[in-house]
Amino acid sequence: MTVRWNATAIASREAFLDAALDRALLTPDPQIFAAAVTDDAAIHGAAADMSGPATYALGPVPGTRIKPAARGRYVLIYRRKGRDALVLDVVHARSNWRSATNVTT
Repeated sequence: MTVRWNATAIASREAFLDAALDRALLTPDPQIFAAAVTDDAAIHGAAADMSGPATYALGPVPGTRIKPAARGRYVLIYRRKGRDALVLDVVHARSNWRSATNVTT
């Protein structure tokens, strides 16, 4: 199985890390950025673990699915084609992402 990330998903991950770095510099607390790096690794790991059938919940746009990541703090929105997956976006689980999602391929 191949997992690919589109530009929106990559930009979302970068934005989470950038925001954490900004908070860590303002506080200053290096643990904030360290936690964000740990979450990013968990997000990447959750995507890599999408082998097998598309068993996760239906996504906000027809043809998409969602998978929780980083202990449920983030949601991967992805599309499957056979055994391959394309991650379309990564959103905060506690945000109003279902109504605000503008997922495209």
